[in-house]
Amino acid sequence: MTMAELTKQIRVRGEGDITRAIVETSQVARSLGFDAPAVNKIATATSELARNIIKYAGMGEILIREAADDRGVGIEIVARDRGPGIADVDTAMEDHFSSGGTLGLGLPGVRRMVDDFEIHTEVGRGTTVTIRAWRTRRSARLHQSIADTAARVESERRTEDSGRSKSRAVDVGPEIDCAYVIRPCQGELVSGDAVYVDRRGDHLLVVLIDALGHGPDASRAARLAQSVLRDSKKASVITLVQALHEALAATVGAAAGICEIDLATRTGQYCAVGNTVGRLLGKRDLRLHATPGVLGSNLRPPRQDRFHLEPGEMLVMYSDGISDRFGTEDYPQIGYQHARTIATNLLARFGKQHDDASCVVVRCLS
Repeated sequence: MTMAELTKQIRVRGEGDITRAIVETSQVARSLGFDAPAVNKIATATSELARNIIKYAGMGEILIREAADDRGVGIEIVARDRGPGIADVDTAMEDHFSSGGTLGLGLPGVRRMVDDFEIHTEVGRGTTVTIRAWRTRRSARLHQSIADTAARVESERRTEDSGRSKSRAVDVGPEIDCAYVIRPCQGELVSGDAVYVDRRGDHLLVVLIDALGHGPDASRAARLAQSVLRDSKKASVITLVQALHEALAATVGAAAGICEIDLATRTGQYCAVGNTVGRLLGKRDLRLHATPGVLGSNLRPPRQDRFHLEPGEMLVMYSDGISDRFGTEDYPQIGYQHARTIATNLLARFGKQHDDASCVVVRCLS
């Protein structure tokens, strides 16, 4: 690949663009073999640069690309704007200086988190800040060797150990970051939890199913629910609830959360029955309504919630195999990590070993 093919360019005009810059930077850094602490530092530095663009210039752009020289392999982030520029660069590079009245990291904090820091500014014409972080060629080769070995081991064990958690990122378009994770309870090889994600034109259908009990009977109910969803096109969330209720009548039954998101307007319709949870996280923590009951045996008239996803916000749906007693203060990294990382970490940190568990995350990038 050429450098041009590796470059990601992000226009920065609002909070959603900051989130996208963080996500894209983290993705590139991980692909280049940076470990988790380094990725967090690079992402934090990028976040600060993007916020500075909005704070001082109103708009600008972030460029993210691979770098290489005699020091090894690295990542380069360029933040540039056509704002008022910086009249006194030396003062701006002093700790605790902020002309915007905030207590952010500032340019000195960014400089401490990276290996290379360059700033070019002209009053009335704008500012360009370039940062780089480096890995040695030896560590890059070692990382690739480890990654190749891990991939080979995973391929060999995939059919032997079906009882482990399975995570998957779902490609539904550039405007949405979507992923889910599922894990059977301890001692079982199959899970009664299931996730169904399907993009239908400008609409995204996301369903989380939690069949009652564990093991093969619960798994069969969950698989039947998925087949019903695959066969039902252009159905409302209320109609899907009724269809699942009728189809699961001869099974152990299930709880479910069903959400349809209009990708053009970022508006969603949500309907849940039983003890699955739907929450909007980001600038707010809003819990969506769930009607008590069991699909297949006991269905009260369901209620439909409507919501709007702001840029950077996410819909998080999870079964009762994940403890419901957590907030964003318990997981501060949730604000900028990938959907797949968030779903995996929520299960790892708050999952219950004695129950099937699943989680699906849908983040609005723009």
